Amino acid sequence: MTEPLDPRVARTQCAVIEATRALLCEGGYSAINFDAVSKRSGVARTTIYRHWSSIAELVHAAAVTAHDDHTATFTGNACDDIRRELDRLAQHLSTSEKGRLLPILVDAASRDPEILALQRSFAAERKAALVTMAAQGVEQGELSEDLDLEVFVERLVGPIFFRLLISHQPVTKRYLDRLVETAFELPLRARANRKQ
Repeated sequence: MTEPLDPRVARTQCAVIEATRALLCEGGYSAINFDAVSKRSGVARTTIYRHWSSIAELVHAAAVTAHDDHTATFTGNACDDIRRELDRLAQHLSTSEKGRLLPILVDAASRDPEILALQRSFAAERKAALVTMAAQGVEQGELSEDLDLEVFVERLVGPIFFRLLISHQPVTKRYLDRLVETAFELPLRARANRKQ
């Protein structure tokens, strides 16, 4: 059991996180330094250092605490479960603060190895639920038994990021339906062709 956070500490951390997010949205990763965060939040630099030892840790904390606390639901139907998770991802990226921060974090990860490592770890955690759902799909015969689960999941998630961040097109219900239907259809069709 972890002890509850002292309310004063919680308020201090919240002020620092909010200041960091605001600075990120206004000026990108290059706008973040301990002096700027201290000035914006009203929290002393020494106090900020006690909680986050580097700018990368602080930026990552600001991004992670902006994500939703959603817990994946497993119903036993892999296709439906994955479709629901993709819809949640698209909505989250389209409307949440984390979605607005994502392009900044992608840029930061290309410049800062520590941010890159933290982002990779966070992405791996988020991808794990989809990989588990795909594995259940293999067990249930919804997907081919020789399916590369990592590639399968990335083939589903990648187009959502592309539409929202690169081509700036909406991710509609119809688009997600087609994406999932195609993803589930192709591995089974490939398996059938190999058996012929």
